Amino acid sequence: MTPSDKLREIAHKYGGAIITGYGQSSASGSTEMFTAEEQCLSDLTALISENYVEKSKYDELLRQRDELREALEKVRVSSNLKTSLKIIEQALKNSER
Repeated sequence: MTPSDKLREIAHKYGGAIITGYGQSSASGSTEMFTAEEQCLSDLTALISENYVEKSKYDELLRQRDELREALEKVRVSSNLKTSLKIIEQALKNSER
């Protein structure tokens, strides 16, 4: 089932065949009426299109996020080690006095 088929199924399930009270003007000046199903399908398509991100791009963002988390953890560990080394060095200096 294609994404378009899925959208049509959702629109049919929740839209029904009720005629809506609004439409779009045609070239002849008359207003074309849409069923709730047609309007629902149009609205769903527009909503999805506004925020659509290809799966490959989403996967790439997740990979980058994971790499950044790993790098941050290394920095935290490194920072903690540096701090620990400074404390140990200071303790050694103090014990030599």
